[in-house]
Amino acid sequence: MHKKIRLFVSMLAAAAMLVFLPGSSLTVRAAEGNTYSLKYIGGDVNDWRYVSGSTFEDGMYHRELYTLTTYDLKDGDNIVVYPGDGAPAKNLDLGSFNLGSVTIHQGAQAVVNTSGVIKDCYVLNGAYASVNGEVTNAYLYDNATCTFHNNVLYMVLYITDVPHSNISCGGTVGEFRIYTTAGESRGAFYDIPVNTMRLTDGTIQFPVWSPNPSEAYLQAKAEADGTAASQPPASEPPADSSAPSAPATDTAADEYDQVPKTGEDGTGLWVITLTSAAAVLFTASCRLSRKVK
Repeated sequence: MHKKIRLFVSMLAAAAMLVFLPGSSLTVRAAEGNTYSLKYIGGDVNDWRYVSGSTFEDGMYHRELYTLTTYDLKDGDNIVVYPGDGAPAKNLDLGSFNLGSVTIHQGAQAVVNTSGVIKDCYVLNGAYASVNGEVTNAYLYDNATCTFHNNVLYMVLYITDVPHSNISCGGTVGEFRIYTTAGESRGAFYDIPVNTMRLTDGTIQFPVWSPNPSEAYLQAKAEADGTAASQPPASEPPADSSAPSAPATDTAADEYDQVPKTGEDGTGLWVITLTSAAAVLFTASCRLSRKVK
C-alpha cells in the first residue's frame, strides 16, 4: 500500500514542478453575468415583473421587481425590457448596480432609473426609453426614441437609409456617430457639451461639437475599453451592425469578481494545492512504512 502512496506522491510532485516550467500556465475562466428579462404587466398586477434568461413569453412564471433588485441582481448582469401592457405606469428602478447591458426591445417603453453605470445600452427600432444613469456605450437603431439624462461616453445610431430618430442627452456626449446598415459613415461628432445633444426627426440640432476627439475623451474611452494606451476611435462600424435581439453577456467589473479572469495565470493556486496534497500523502506514506517495518 505504501508503495502506491509513494507513487501517487511522485506524480503530484511532478505535476507541481510542471507549473514552474517556462510557458506553463493554468487558465481559470470567470463566470459571466446573468440575464433577466422584464415586462410591465397591467391590470391587477400593475407592476414590472421579471424572469431569468433573455426571453419573456406570455404564460411564463414571473416574479416581482423587488425580488430581482433585492436578491438576484448583481454587478455585471444584463437586463432586457420587453413590450408590456401599454405604457408603464411605473418607472423601472434598477437600484445602484453597475450593469453589463440594458436592452430596450423593439416596441418596448420604459423609464429606466439606476444610480450605477450601464456599460452597454441598446435601444432598438421602435422603442421609447428614458435612461437615468451614466452610460458608457449607447447603441440606437433606426426609429428609436430615447432621452439620456446623464453622460454618455460613446453613442452610435444605426440607420437603414436616412436618420429619423429622436435622441437627446442631458449630460455630455464624448462621441456620436451615425452608420448605415451597409457600413456607410454619416459623420462623427466629438465632445458635445452638457444638455446640447439633440436629434429631432433625424435632424442634428446640437450647435457645438468638435470634429476631432480630445485627449480627455481618448483617455476616458481607453480606460472604459480596458486598453493599455489611448487609440483613435475606429472609423468602421462593428462587423455585425444589425440590431441585437438580446444583450451580449459581459463579465462583472473586476472589483466585484475575485476569481482569476480568462487568460490570467492561476499557477499560484495550483502550486499551493499540489504541494499541500503531496506533503500530506508523503507523511502518510512514511507512517505506513514504519508500521510495515
